[in-house]
This record gives sequence, structure tokens and C-alpha cells, in this order.
Amino acid sequence: MSVRLRLAAWFMLVMAVLVVATSAITYAIVRNDLHGEAHRSAKRLARTAARGEPDELRLDGLAAPGDRIWLTRPNGVVVNSTTGAPGHTIAGVRRALRRAPSGSTIARVTRQDGGQAIVLLANHGVASTLDTLLRTLIAVGIGILVAAGVMGAFLARRALRPVDRMRQQVDDIPGDALDRRITEGRPDELGRLARAFNRLLERAEHAAEQQQRFVADASHELKTPLTALQGHARILARSVDREEWAQARESATVIGHETRRVAATVAELLSLAEAGSPALRAVPVRLDVVAAEACEEMRALDPDRPLEESLAPATVSGDERRLGELVRVLVDNALKYSPPGSPVTVSVSDVAGPTLTVMDRGRGLTHQDRERAFDRFYRGSASGGVSGSGLGLAIAQAICERHRAVLTLEPATGGGTLAAVRFPPTASAG
Repeated sequence: MSVRLRLAAWFMLVMAVLVVATSAITYAIVRNDLHGEAHRSAKRLARTAARGEPDELRLDGLAAPGDRIWLTRPNGVVVNSTTGAPGHTIAGVRRALRRAPSGSTIARVTRQDGGQAIVLLANHGVASTLDTLLRTLIAVGIGILVAAGVMGAFLARRALRPVDRMRQQVDDIPGDALDRRITEGRPDELGRLARAFNRLLERAEHAAEQQQRFVADASHELKTPLTALQGHARILARSVDREEWAQARESATVIGHETRRVAATVAELLSLAEAGSPALRAVPVRLDVVAAEACEEMRALDPDRPLEESLAPATVSGDERRLGELVRVLVDNALKYSPPGSPVTVSVSDVAGPTLTVMDRGRGLTHQDRERAFDRFYRGSASGGVSGSGLGLAIAQAICERHRAVLTLEPATGGGTLAAVRFPPTASAG
């Protein structure tokens, strides 16, 4: 069932409840008023009949067609009644009263001699009025429900017309024109929905631009080594045929170097894709322990480089393997851009939340470097002669985003760069 039909059905249901409730209340009020008035009329008629000793003719004059009046003695004997009233004793009168039609009104008044004046009103007018009222309420209720159905369908269609318009605008946006936006212009919920759609389109446009730039950068980055591989493969084949072994060794060396370069780039691309994937095993992880293990691995790769540690206990929620990769990326980046023999300091603290910092003593970053440091394949002004693909900080940024952490690059005191990762506090922290 469409939303339009559901809205119309709900509108009709609400109207049906209101109509039934209003009709029932109206019927109950009118019925109580009519029966109350009939009871008061019966009381007045009983008091009038109780005065003196009216004969049958006078009682017939007091009673309306279908009404009955009995006058009894204290001993229960009926001394007078309207024409055709059954019962000559109080017991017979009671039997007549029990057989009275539903809706009849009974009233009793004590006479001066101790007997009773008993009145039975048939209330034909009350029954007829209530029957007419009931039919009228049913007819009016059906008419209101029919009108409510038509009005509900009209209102639902009118209310959802902006949604249909937004849907049409979204359907009209081709995949290569994500810069287009749908019309907002409304301060209500539909306007907020349109703005949410536009924010989604903006994110999709940004993601598409990043993907295109990433593909272009990856293609450009791989083009040079692949071209070199093709060229030196031909040279190697020709050198072997000519038995030019020196040239063959040189080409083989170049092929090995470029192959390692391509393999490293592909591995970093896979690591970047994995770091940005939504699959994340969020478990409590000791950040200081992960940092210590990562530092040991990096120290084994370059034993001569001083690697200082200041690791306070800190717990974060995340994936231990990816957090270790984050530390290795930041430390490796700091080692690459630090002068030989200068120390790199790795710190973990938990003062205002778990924080990881890696500080080097290099040349530092220019303003442009800080602006573009996290771009894929970007290599800063200090990267001359330093091996790498320019994906390290992009990988680190992706890992931080998956862990809801913030990675910043700041000038270090005394020169160099301070990479700081600030994690959100966790319940198990400390």
C-alpha cells in the first residue's frame, strides 16, 4: 500500500472514531434528556391523579393514548383506572408494569389516604424521536466518512506532491552530474528532507571526485614504473641475445627495483582500501601496548636510528591490527623525514582522552604541505630523495576516520613536525 493510501486510510480512521464518538455522545445526551423529561411528566401526571377521587372518565382525560393510570387503596385494591388498564389489585398492576414495552416510564405518588397513584407512560414519541435521531446520525456519519475519504485522498496527494517533485528531480540527476541539487525553499519537514538529499548528493559528489582523482593519481603513479619495466624488459631480452651481460645486469637491476616499487605501491593501495572499509572490529585495545610493539618492529628495521618512547597506559576502542599499522605509518614517515641520527619520539597519554603523538626533528612542513599532507600520492617539498608513494598519511587518515579519531600535523617545539592522534574517550579507558 502506498503512503498516499495509508495517509488517506488513517485520516478516514481518525474521522470514523470522531464520528462514532460524537454520535454516541449526542445520542446518549438526547436519550437521557428525553427520558428525564418523560419521567418528570409521569411524576406530574401521578401527582395530579393522586388528588381527590377522580373517576375513570377524568383519568382518561388526563392520560394520553397508550398511557395507563391506577389508583389504589392502602390495602392494594385498585379503586379506579384508565379504560382498559389491566389489574384490579396491586399484584395485577405489577404484572402489567413488568409487561410494559421497553422504554416506558413508570412513576408512583402516595395519595392522602395512604394508597398510590401509579402512572405508566408508553413514550411512543420518545421512541420515535430516538429512532429518527439514530437513523439521522448513521446517515450523517456515513456521509462524513465518504467526504473524509475524498478529502483525505486529496490532502494526501497534495501533501506528498513536493515529495513526488523531489523524487522526480533526484531521478533526473544522471550519474555524471552529481553537482546538481534539488530545490529546497521550504522551512518545514519536506524542506529539511530536501536539504538532507542535497547533503547526500554533496557527499556522493565528493566521493566520486575523490575516486576519479584516486584512479588518475594511481594510474599516473604506476605508469612510470610500468613503462620502465616494459622498456628494460625489451633491453634485457636484446642484451641477452647479443650477450651484452653488463647491460643485461643493469636492466635486471632496474626491473627488480621497479617491481619492488610497484609491489609496494599496490600493497599501500590495498592497505588504504582496507583502512577505509566499513568493517571494523571494535574491541578495547591498549594503545600503549600497540605503540610499543610497533616501535619494536620499526627499531628492528633501522637499529641505528634513536626511537624514544613515552607510553602511559591508555585504552581505546578499535581494531588492534589497524591501530598498529597507524603507529607504523606515522613512525616510518617521521623516520624518513628526520636527519640521520636525530631521534623520533613516540608518546601515548590519557589526560584529556587517549592521545598518540609522533614527533620528528626534520625540516617541518610548509603551509601548503599541511594543507595537502593527507592527499593521496602527495609528496611534500621535503620529499626529495626520500622513497615512498605518498600514501602513508592518507592511510593514517583513513584509519583515524574509522576509529573516530582526529589526526593533526603541527609544528614541533624546537623544529620538526608533531603528528597527534586524539581518540574519543571510552568507558574502559584508563
